[in-house]
Amino acid sequence: MKIAILSRNPKLYSTKRLVEAGTARGHEVRVINTLRCYMNIASSKPEVHYNGENIGDFDAEIPPYRCLYHLLRLRRVARV
Repeated sequence: MKIAILSRNPKLYSTKRLVEAGTARGHEVRVINTLRCYMNIASSKPEVHYNGENIGDFDAEIPPYRCLYHLLRLRRVARV
């Protein structure tokens, strides 16, 4: 599997652990700095660009923990 980890700092403990865990299971893991990437969603085929280059297709993207936290909070509010 090709996995992208969206993180501003690849030296963070949590990011390192995700990379180690993915690599240990035989996955191709790449850390993407969220400040240097953008999405082109205007076309019929959305693309993710990193440092000006299309980075291709990933099987999975892992967002920063803070984003997950906010998504879970929104989901909980939506259930109420």
